[in-house]
Amino acid sequence: MLILYLNGIPQENLWSEFVIKETRTYIRVLSGIVGVWVYWCTSLYVTRQRALPFWIRSVSRYSFGIYLYQQFILQILLYHTSIPQQVGTVALPWLYFVITLLLSWGMAYLTSKTRIGKFLLG
Repeated sequence: MLILYLNGIPQENLWSEFVIKETRTYIRVLSGIVGVWVYWCTSLYVTRQRALPFWIRSVSRYSFGIYLYQQFILQILLYHTSIPQQVGTVALPWLYFVITLLLSWGMAYLTSKTRIGKFLLG
């Protein structure tokens, strides 16, 4: 709301233009910090109130491995399969999300069972 108000102020000289642009930047940064803080507080509240399901704890445990493998899996699915032509544009991101999560989760699990995988993935 404040940013829209700042956009309506006439920018008559270089100094007023600078002040308005900097104020908008600070408001955006501050709103991002507040958003992250609210998300963090909500996450802490939820995890203290109830135990998380097994699959969430497992995804959390293997999250770095999932992060590493998902890009390679997406590249293979996008450029070496015909899935994008067969699935509609609405369902494609959701289908890729499920396929990528399951495959990268499984690969991270298997990698963590080796000696070097434990070292790399934690």
